[in-house]
Amino acid sequence: MHTKNFTLSTLLFLAVAAACCAGFRAASADETKATPADDAATILIEETQVIEPATTSADETQAVQQANAQFYSSLNALFAGDVAPMQQIWSHADDVTYMGPVGGIQTGWQQVGTAWEIEAGMKLGGKVDPVSTRITVGGNLASVQCLEVGNNLDADGKPEEVSIRSTSLFRKENGQWKMIGHHTDLLPFFDTESEETSDIASDEKADATPDNASDVKPQTKSDE
Repeated sequence: MHTKNFTLSTLLFLAVAAACCAGFRAASADETKATPADDAATILIEETQVIEPATTSADETQAVQQANAQFYSSLNALFAGDVAPMQQIWSHADDVTYMGPVGGIQTGWQQVGTAWEIEAGMKLGGKVDPVSTRITVGGNLASVQCLEVGNNLDADGKPEEVSIRSTSLFRKENGQWKMIGHHTDLLPFFDTESEETSDIASDEKADATPDNASDVKPQTKSDE
């Protein structure tokens, strides 16, 4: 009797165990079976790269602030006729740009450097300082917005108030922040017809002339 009960109990246990194993295998198969949507989600996750925003150290911001201060020190030296400090703060790359208070746009260091040499020769005198300065640094590029406030001398040697908006761009080159762009409002007391300012704007006019300008002919009614 005990043997019979033991046999029945054993058979019942084995049946329950077999059923549990079968259920476990079926559940595992359902979990591992990939659907097209699952495949697409997997591919999307693999191809998407999460890029954390770059953090800017206080040291880099301070370095840009110092470079900006060096630029305005160079600008004030330029007003006295000394162009050398301005040549040092600028990058000498081909992609630099300058849109100053005289007007026009100069691109590449050859044009930009020439424009600063001409302005140094004007010896505008006076002094300007940056106020309400805002600095943004990201990686190897930085932008500085401010107001340039101070005074210069007009063509007659009379002091003229200066208060213009300014945007400067800096790039870190060989561990140093160099200016690659400077853009300001125009100054109304500049004589745009003077020899000096005409020389500064001449490069812009040359660049604006199409290469095939000599081949362009006026359109006539017969050409229409």
